[in-house]
Amino acid sequence: MPTDDWMPSVLRSVAPAMRSAIALRRNRVAALVAVGVLCALGAVGMSGCARPEAARQAQNLGTRLCFTNQTNRPIEILIDRADTSTGTGQVTAGGQACAEGTFASDFDVQGSMLVASDSGNSLKLYFGARNPWMGAPRFGIYSLRGASIAQSICTGSGWDVGESHTMSDSGISIDVKRLADDNWKEFTAVVRGDLAESLSPAVFRTASFTVAQRMPTASWLAGC
Repeated sequence: MPTDDWMPSVLRSVAPAMRSAIALRRNRVAALVAVGVLCALGAVGMSGCARPEAARQAQNLGTRLCFTNQTNRPIEILIDRADTSTGTGQVTAGGQACAEGTFASDFDVQGSMLVASDSGNSLKLYFGARNPWMGAPRFGIYSLRGASIAQSICTGSGWDVGESHTMSDSGISIDVKRLADDNWKEFTAVVRGDLAESLSPAVFRTASFTVAQRMPTASWLAGC
């Protein structure tokens, strides 16, 4: 076993402490590696390993989306995916509907909207908002004409704070803007236009979209 005789007397006096510090550091590194392996194998509980949802909540804000009805008639908003929502269903003129969501994958908020167009026919729209793990928040909305997309807002990239876009269809305009972050990534959408007729909840239920109709939407919105 090597000795410390070769060292100057000053270094020889601190050598034992240096060896102890090195050994302690090696033990700490070994412990961290062991915990990492156990986490990967699922052998450590919540106190030792952060789950994806917990990590999302701690590091990545969810999304809040609010629609304001500035038309002259009620509109209908259905939320398919969110943690919480307020004011949804029939939204009267001047009213507001909001939804908030925090999910580890897919959209934070997703839903559909029905308004009466200037021709008196119902205009169907789909929308989705999300805050991906990497990059800026995203939002997409489009109107449907039969099985085809008519008009849309889909930037294909993240939105900066203050960024805004507008879509128009059948006398209706929708102005969407990303607001500054609060407890959420914030989007606001203002619906404007002179609608030809009101829509009752019964009419909306009749015109509601089936799951089969909604399935293509998720793939389209995923690119927004």
